[in-house]
Amino acid sequence: MVIENKRDKDDPALSRLFAAEKQIEDLRAQLEGEKSKVKQFERDGRKSGILGSLYDAFPGLSREEIRGAALVAQEDGKVDLYSSESEKQVEALKEMLAAKKKPTSITSPAPAPAPSLGGTPGAPAKPPVQGRDGLRWRV
Repeated sequence: MVIENKRDKDDPALSRLFAAEKQIEDLRAQLEGEKSKVKQFERDGRKSGILGSLYDAFPGLSREEIRGAALVAQEDGKVDLYSSESEKQVEALKEMLAAKKKPTSITSPAPAPAPSLGGTPGAPAKPPVQGRDGLRWRV
């Protein structure tokens, strides 16, 4: 038996077979890694598609508000941002965001004026006066 084991180790066909099996296992591991990258890319594409639709539908809301509301809705289980049925998810999120939409009517109060940097309130500040450094002294 010892002679057969030694012969098996020295056999070039077996060594090539073992090397090929090792290479196949390495390629399988690499393939699984690439599959997970593709899956993540698809998920990110679905999520950005849903968020892009919401950004277009609600221009009055900031991107941070829309994204935050969508992520909270997903955490609460109300929507799935990675779903293949993106239209259904967008509609559900539109209903939720409709309450957050800022009023754009003309009857809304005008924003307060920016505070001035001097002078009386509501009036522009006077230009600065040159001090002693701007004068020449005669001796």
